[in-house]
Amino acid sequence: MKHSSPKIILILFFYLTYIGVWAQNTMYIKDKIGDVTHYQLNTLRSITFPNENLQINKIGEANSSVLISKIGSLFFGDESEKR
Repeated sequence: MKHSSPKIILILFFYLTYIGVWAQNTMYIKDKIGDVTHYQLNTLRSITFPNENLQINKIGEANSSVLISKIGSLFFGDESEKR
């Protein structure tokens, strides 16, 4: 019985880790007013922070830039989580 408990904990850990990674396919930026902009992570080339800005470099599209001081929150989640 002692050996099955660590196995169950290990399996549960990997299952919860897989669920968490799988679900995070979208980046959300909520400004201080409350408007939310979302970006699919598979369409982003890079995210950088030059000169107090959040620079979003997209694949094959125009880049976006947001002043960091105007961002209320930045979070990652599933597309169905639009907050």
